[in-house]
Amino acid sequence: MLHFVAKKEGKKLIKEDYDVSNIYKLDGRVSVSKAIPFGLQHVLAMFVSNVTPIILISGVAL
Repeated sequence: MLHFVAKKEGKKLIKEDYDVSNIYKLDGRVSVSKAIPFGLQHVLAMFVSNVTPIILISGVAL
């Protein structure tokens, strides 16, 4: 699966393609530059799912 990204260099607009098929494979290899944001997304999702019940219960108790 190829996606295209447009980069601007000076006054020219350059169209570059990149492959994202490894992200969607079961055992695909993801580069570190893509793995870090994905990992942070999971950490934030876990944090929200742990804090939300506490906020809801404490709001009912008041």
